[in-house]
Amino acid sequence: MTPLHVVAAIFWADELAELFFDVNAELGQRVAIDARDKSDRTPLQLAVASWNPNAVRFLLDRGADPSNFVFSTESYFVMGWPRCPNETHDHFKLRQTSGALIIVQLLEQRGYELDRGAALTIMRHFARYHMLKTLADYNATHEFFGTSDLDEYRYDDEFASEAKKITIVPGLSLYDLIQLPTEEAENRVGYEDYFEFARSGKLFQDRQIEVSHVACVARLCELITRRFFRRWSLDPFWELIHKRLPLEICEMILDRLGVKDLCSICLAAAGPNS
Repeated sequence: MTPLHVVAAIFWADELAELFFDVNAELGQRVAIDARDKSDRTPLQLAVASWNPNAVRFLLDRGADPSNFVFSTESYFVMGWPRCPNETHDHFKLRQTSGALIIVQLLEQRGYELDRGAALTIMRHFARYHMLKTLADYNATHEFFGTSDLDEYRYDDEFASEAKKITIVPGLSLYDLIQLPTEEAENRVGYEDYFEFARSGKLFQDRQIEVSHVACVARLCELITRRFFRRWSLDPFWELIHKRLPLEICEMILDRLGVKDLCSICLAAAGPNS
């Protein structure tokens, strides 16, 4: 394992890779960017396994070769899921979901073709770390929501007042975002915007968990991940129903499902070990 492998695997140190290259440049030392460790992993693979989009972007910009990139097996990704120092669980969820999907975008922009197996690896982690928790899940343990439907939920006045002061992108507050229809929100806010918001610590970090706060986080995670799950759900759904419905009808059904249901479909089609 090279020093660059170590740097790439530090999930919470976004700028460390750049600093590492700068120091080596000053010393006149060459960095072997595609070197492999004893497990045959490159620094790029470790940066991906750590869900660190800034490190992935930097390595790709510095010449890391994605042409032979192999998505790491599920066990390699465990290392990337601890929280950053002083990070709340809500910020962690938003950072990890948006960061993972930024990485998918970066790799695909460089020619990598994400396959169903790699997509399932991401889904399993989202499910394992409760990234897709819905209002219905919270109702099962807390019983303080009047509805399990995010579209019907009404945020309290105090939360609404604070959320209106938080800007997600120019011209769009946090409060406005969580009220938007899903498709419109997907068109106006990208994964990078969610990632920067999560890193900013603006999500009422010092407040106790309350009903509207929990509903907001659930809504944001749904907005971040829905397009990804919807992209991969058609074939698994068609397989599960043994191709008994036309694809057009399947599309209509899937469009009405939430991300947790879409994830369950994908994992169910993959088999009992998922």
